[in-house]
Amino acid sequence: KMIYEIKMDKKMMKLLIIVLLIIAIPIVFQYLLYIRSASGSIYSLLTSTEENLSLPTLFDYFRKIVQFLSISFLIGYWMLDKEKQKGIKKYICGLVIIAILAVISIPTRNGILFYLLPLIMAYLATHKTSNTKIIFIGTISIISFMGVFYIISLGKYWYLYKNASSAITILSDEISTYLSGGIVAFAKEVINHSYLYNGKNSFRFFMAIWDKIFKTSTAVKLVNEFTILSNGATTNVYTFYDFYLRDFGWLYAIIAQFIVGIIHGISYKGMKKKNPLQTYYFAMLSYPLIMQFFQDQYISLLSTWIQIIIVGLLVYKSRMLIISENRRKMF
Repeated sequence: KMIYEIKMDKKMMKLLIIVLLIIAIPIVFQYLLYIRSASGSIYSLLTSTEENLSLPTLFDYFRKIVQFLSISFLIGYWMLDKEKQKGIKKYICGLVIIAILAVISIPTRNGILFYLLPLIMAYLATHKTSNTKIIFIGTISIISFMGVFYIISLGKYWYLYKNASSAITILSDEISTYLSGGIVAFAKEVINHSYLYNGKNSFRFFMAIWDKIFKTSTAVKLVNEFTILSNGATTNVYTFYDFYLRDFGWLYAIIAQFIVGIIHGISYKGMKKKNPLQTYYFAMLSYPLIMQFFQDQYISLLSTWIQIIIVGLLVYKSRMLIISENRRKMF
């Protein structure tokens, strides 16, 4: 049996928090200045702030990386003995607060899920929890997300809520479209498409790099065209399978699902062995797994997954942030 012993470098964690704060504070200050001078709902203020500040592209990378860092450090923190947790608790809390600010700075349902789901899975993977506690955590998480879902829905479709006799009806329609719209759209559009992208979806990341270097426009758009559902609602997501079907057809989509299954299996096996790096990957992979009903979040987010992999290796393998990871075999 493998035992992973983790030690965190307090000085390096303190330095990391200082660096992140140096980057985050000016951005938060700009947000507050803009929000103070504007008016509107929480959603409209946050989205308009992001659009009007014209922040550099590096801000998007910072937002994501700080989220990945917080989850990777939380996993290491939760794997420590309680005595060892005391000295670094304040640094972990600071990192999580910065991550939460990064998540809500651009409020989207998928963006919040990309933080919430791995956070829940990281906690469950590192704690001994009863079925009752799992149900409790799941219930609280769903209620919390539904609250966020309502706030975002109200911000995006305020004109529908304004004229509707019942806000619950609008919200239930939104939830229904969000949960089943992709499946219905896929069933409808699968008949109409020839699926001859010839790899433009799968290799989009590399084509986008080519476009950036040579100023061309060969990469396809990630955002699909909208389609009208039978209830009159519109959607532009078509489940996990559509992304691969458009490239090379059914067999390729099945192979893609098989490969994805192997990746999840490897991370799950590592998580069961309490491998902190594999536990981190297992937690992060919970998001695209759950979102298969909605759209592909694997290859379509390849640049994001490269960042996730790099953060994991940096935290757990570089020995700069977590200074010791000793394996001991117990007989």
